[in-house]
Amino acid sequence: MELYLVRHGETESNKEKRYKGWTESPLSPKGISQAEKAGFFLGGKNIDGLYCSDLQRTLNTARIIGSCCGINPVASQLLREIHFG
Repeated sequence: MELYLVRHGETESNKEKRYKGWTESPLSPKGISQAEKAGFFLGGKNIDGLYCSDLQRTLNTARIIGSCCGINPVASQLLREIHFG
């Protein structure tokens, strides 16, 4: 079994070097491109499942990757990052 861990693409807050915790921040154009590149790479693998947190930045990243792999992501609050408040 192989496991691939992928962080969400760059967000607008990342560009400003700000932590957002659970606060939503959209993917930047660069973040969308990063997700597309990850999807292109993973599309050549035999991916059985795709899991992500329920935050929009991770879900949007996973949807882009999933479209390249032919699978839909499964989102869960249990996969959220640390909440900085």
